[in-house]
Amino acid sequence: LLPIMVITACVSFGRVLMSILLKSDTSKVDVKDHQYKQTLQRAARLRANGRYLTAEAIKNREKFFLAPDGGKLIADDIPAPDPSEALSKLGNMNMGGQMVMMVTQMTMYTFINNFF
Repeated sequence: LLPIMVITACVSFGRVLMSILLKSDTSKVDVKDHQYKQTLQRAARLRANGRYLTAEAIKNREKFFLAPDGGKLIADDIPAPDPSEALSKLGNMNMGGQMVMMVTQMTMYTFINNFF
């Protein structure tokens, strides 16, 4: 039982290292989308902590976010979601990741077969 646990732990560690090595570069960020998300977070913090502000400060912030001529949260500024991004999040494993899983499974079963 102990050798099987050691082999399984080593294979899991190897999988983690290989997935890090095969991981694609995700450092590219859409600036408009990032700015919009930051604005939404700021509005959420205002909504959560608005009780500490004066009524005039709340009205100024409402104008900033909801003004029809230049507010930050108007419908024209909302970026359209990228449909391919949803698919990439669902199938998180690419071809290299699947190959790593197959090779590590075959290697692990070979070693376990030698123990019995």
